[in-house]
Order: sequence, then structure tokens, then C-alpha cells
Amino acid sequence: MAKYVYPAYVYREPDGYIIDFPDWRERFGGMTDGKTWDEAMYMGNDLLNLMCMYTEDDNKSFPKPSTDLIEPPNGSVTLFHANTDWYRKLCAQNKKRRLRWRMAIRTIALKRRNHVAL
Repeated sequence: MAKYVYPAYVYREPDGYIIDFPDWRERFGGMTDGKTWDEAMYMGNDLLNLMCMYTEDDNKSFPKPSTDLIEPPNGSVTLFHANTDWYRKLCAQNKKRRLRWRMAIRTIALKRRNHVAL
């Protein structure tokens, strides 16, 4: 259990923000969103912690964090930090939320892997 840092693209859209973790696209899809900047940052942090926690649980190797991301014209590049020890404690306090997210992330990953439209 550890701490991790990964970059993400943050795109501004008419109805909010999109957070895209390019290093996690293949395994989990690696995207989330929020209507406000604060909500998007919260969702990005939540998603990164979940992806890291499930990768630890499955004893899989972690993707190497990108170091060469170029800022897109309609967004920015932001670093997100994950602390899986802290997140596991949070999840223990709220098991329903953890199960719901785990099922959602794995469903999305399976659909993307099988090229099923979302």
C-alpha cells in the first residue's frame, strides 16, 4: 500500500470538466467528470485512488506515469495524488460506495475492452 502520483488532462466543456488519466485508459478507461472544478477534482482524486487500490488488490503492475504530456488547447495537465492506505480506511467506513464504484469501473473497463458502446 502506497502513495502514487499520476498526471491527468483536465478539459473544460460547456457543462463542466472532464478528467482523463491517459496512463489508465487501457485498464480502467481512466476518465471521470464533474459539473464544477471542485467536483471534477474530487472525482479525479476518487477515481485515481480506486484504480490504484484495485491494481494493488489484483497484484497487477502499475502503469508508468507519463512525463511528456502536452497541455491541450481546451484544457490543462494536472497532477493527482493517491494514498491507498488512507483511501482503504475511507472505504471501510462506506462499503456501499466502494462496491458501487468497483462494479461501475469494472463494467466500463469490460465494455471498453470488448469495444461495446457506452
